[in-house]
Amino acid sequence: MNSIYLVLWFALVVLNLILFKGEKNKLLYSAVFGVIITVVVICINIFCLFPSDYITIRALNEKEVSAENTYITVQNIKDKNDNILGYKVSDGKWLDTNGGQRWGGVSVTGITDSITIKFQKGNSRKINFHATRWGGKVAISFNGSSEKIVSTYKDSDNDVVSVMLPNTGNITKLDFINILLLFIEYFLLEVIAFLLYKIKDKIILFIKRYQYECIAVVIAFVGFVIMMSLGNYKSTWMDDSATMGIAAKNRSLGNVIETILKEESTTPPLYTIAWHYFSKLIPVGVEALTLWARMLSIIANTLGFYVGAIVVRKGWNKYVGIIFEMLLITSNALIVNSGFAVRSYGFMILMSLFLLYVIIRRFEDGIDSKNKITALYTVAILAICYTHYFGILTCLGFFLYECYLFIKKRYTYKFIFSYIVAGAVYLPWLIVNYIITREQWGSVFWISPPNYSSIIAIVVWLLSSQELVMLCLTLGFFITLYKVKENRVDISLNIALIITIAVEIAIVFIYSKYINPKSSVWTHRYFLNLLPYMLIIASFGLVNVVSFFTEDKIKKAGFVYTVLAFLIFVNSNVVFRVKGDMEGMFYQPYREAAEYLLNQPDANSPDTLVLISSVYSTGWDYYLSHNGKFEPLSYKKNFDGLDIQKYTKVYLLDIHVKLDDNNRKILEDNFHQISQDEKSTVQTYVRN
Repeated sequence: MNSIYLVLWFALVVLNLILFKGEKNKLLYSAVFGVIITVVVICINIFCLFPSDYITIRALNEKEVSAENTYITVQNIKDKNDNILGYKVSDGKWLDTNGGQRWGGVSVTGITDSITIKFQKGNSRKINFHATRWGGKVAISFNGSSEKIVSTYKDSDNDVVSVMLPNTGNITKLDFINILLLFIEYFLLEVIAFLLYKIKDKIILFIKRYQYECIAVVIAFVGFVIMMSLGNYKSTWMDDSATMGIAAKNRSLGNVIETILKEESTTPPLYTIAWHYFSKLIPVGVEALTLWARMLSIIANTLGFYVGAIVVRKGWNKYVGIIFEMLLITSNALIVNSGFAVRSYGFMILMSLFLLYVIIRRFEDGIDSKNKITALYTVAILAICYTHYFGILTCLGFFLYECYLFIKKRYTYKFIFSYIVAGAVYLPWLIVNYIITREQWGSVFWISPPNYSSIIAIVVWLLSSQELVMLCLTLGFFITLYKVKENRVDISLNIALIITIAVEIAIVFIYSKYINPKSSVWTHRYFLNLLPYMLIIASFGLVNVVSFFTEDKIKKAGFVYTVLAFLIFVNSNVVFRVKGDMEGMFYQPYREAAEYLLNQPDANSPDTLVLISSVYSTGWDYYLSHNGKFEPLSYKKNFDGLDIQKYTKVYLLDIHVKLDDNNRKILEDNFHQISQDEKSTVQTYVRN
């Protein structure tokens, strides 16, 4: 294919020399346009697996005499250098197992006898089958040719059977249709590129006109790329999988709400309901299921990055807005606990910014309160309160400051309407939820009460332990106090944010330490809604200090803040910090365990027992069945009601809440451990 692309690039250069005949640098333009279009075509074709070969694999449900079953597992397709090639199942359904395709060993619900795999044309390729004592026979057909029968049986637990595939990567192997489609790709991209070149002046004018918005989009995209690149790095943990189970696509909306109250009463319903509908869009049999599960939160936070920049510019100025957005995308506390959460925390940043936007609009209206803004603020209150219960405290902080404005006659009595209407709508849910939560938890919750150092710990955690950001927050706080007598909108907003932060932390601290320490609610991630407000104060502090040294001395202030933004990004070391957080308390290997178990040929045998010490709702079934499309691998939480004598092997995932002493004794009295998988931590036991 490389020679084909080279020929097409050369043809494109010749064409561009004709199109750019009036330009001084026509040779340079022609070569650059040719390279760009060729690279784009290659990327598109890699993604679309074009030009394509097709291989049909049919499970015969037959076996060798010595084989114990008829399982078929496609491990991968590799090239001559043992690089794994990408492929797509274009027809049929088998169970996707860690990048492979498996037939047998799991219920055949939703599974077809054959699948057709699409992959790019090439040379010296082979398809690898997992070969074990459970392996059966399979029929293989390449590009519609006659079938070839292959046995995947070997007297082994882990071996490979490879089948070489015909070479199709030469130009002589490409049919007329593939060549024509390649030419069409090049032609369409050339037309687009040339038209964009012709209107380059309009594009430049648009960028200049909306310079701030374009910069904000670019920064938000960088944040999106960071989250996407690490979103599948480690598994979700138990509470995230609980949301996946509660919000499962096969439930009705009423059943989702009922299950929230029964199983997760401490969490408001907005995110769970949104994920219920989002889960219907997640592709089936997807390898990066963890990334897809987190995608709703990733999208919400990406919107939050951009919205934050726009909101902060409106309330402060463009430099505070850009620095704020840079602090957002480099916050590992945000990425790990909001961007990668399959829970309500995924919406907390966006909803906090939505609430702040409407507050800014209310400040602008002042005494001339508009009905439209009153209605919008009602929606904002409900949105943040239905996202997390700490949203009530956030609204209380703003309410207290607005009461101050009312006393100072900067507001009319209409300001309270939003709170009254939102309270009337929200109170029934809150009461029902409170009653159910009391029945479930009684007067004791799982969180330890705080001490005074916990307040500092919360702030440090929210600022991702980044010394620069902590310094900027301190500067912003004291600069605000220094300027508090100046009647400026930005200072009023600063005071509103500081009051909101202080009120929320103070109320939670007093409740958790003094009023009801046995039912403390002092935990770090509950305060995520305050993160944007703290970063705004930090950005305000940094910009004011820099402005003091640069004002009337440096004309190109934008250059200064570009350098600052770059330094913030480098100093944050965000990728390293995110990985560190995910390796720590955030990481529980549910996905890795599911992948390991699905690749054990005997995991679903009648004489094998799969024990999972801690699993919540049915969320883990998304991993065990790949998006709930196939019947999952069966598992138990303990030995209760089981005839232990019929089992000769046990797989144990001892995680989160460990196996209790009674069940541990039963296990060790009847079985002994022979191995433990390092990645998934699954332990394998066989009968004594």
